[in-house]
Amino acid sequence: MLNALIALFRKPAPETPQAGAVAIAAPPPVLTEPVPAADPRYPNPVREVTAIERALGQVLPSASDARHLVPAIDPAALVSTEQQTIDKTWYAAGLNRDEYELAMRDVYHRLAAFVQLLPASEADHHCGHGGLFRHSVEVAFIATRLAESKVYAMDREPRIRKLLEPRWRIATAVAGLMHDIGKAIVDIEVATPAGDQRWDAFAASLTQWLGATGQTHYRFQWRKDRRQYQHMQYAGNVVQTVLGQEFLRFIGEHNQGEITLAMLAAIHGTADKENPIAECVKRADAHSCMIDRTRMRG
Repeated sequence: MLNALIALFRKPAPETPQAGAVAIAAPPPVLTEPVPAADPRYPNPVREVTAIERALGQVLPSASDARHLVPAIDPAALVSTEQQTIDKTWYAAGLNRDEYELAMRDVYHRLAAFVQLLPASEADHHCGHGGLFRHSVEVAFIATRLAESKVYAMDREPRIRKLLEPRWRIATAVAGLMHDIGKAIVDIEVATPAGDQRWDAFAASLTQWLGATGQTHYRFQWRKDRRQYQHMQYAGNVVQTVLGQEFLRFIGEHNQGEITLAMLAAIHGTADKENPIAECVKRADAHSCMIDRTRMRG
């Protein structure tokens, strides 16, 4: 299963030609940059410049070095670095393009604005710059693929079931996107370069805070007193802000909140074997972690 999922990430998404599209020149050859090994388990004296570094136009030091400043990135540019995986999630969800854009486009951008280039872990999977966003997008894709094999709304008439099935899959994708957002709230501390102001994740996204304080860079560090799985308890505090009313209205159509409740339970990590969303997200999270550890080992 793991090898099959790795192959899916390596395989490019089918191109979707658009009328009037402008031809874009092929990217230059991949550059490499000598860097010190951040973790002795994964010695690698040379690495490829990442998509995020190309978007920023600069090579970044190791995310484990708390001394360096992290540049702010345009959320749209961050989303573009994971566009292939985002498109594959659309294909797996089974919605037409207009429905998917209406329900999901702003969700990806608001998530990117909220987490910026924060990592998903201190020294394990997705511990590099932008690791939290990348891990979230990967979990969304894998969970949606797993959801394809599920049967939903068997107690509803076929016409309604046809409308509900893609909503269950989209809700599964979003639960995957949001499952670790609490890490940005309680596990990581973000400050201005001078260290005189701290980001309050309950008040604004990281992007909004940077704009309000006039900052182009920031520092972050992992909290010493953080506890495992604590972040799941706080995800709900920002769910509505990141998802938006348009998405919540979309998945709430043709059902009485059943899909929304199952999605929220999965985001909070509630153990429920009867919740198909929670099962898919849990398995997808484990697969994404294994895939990234495989990448790190080269």
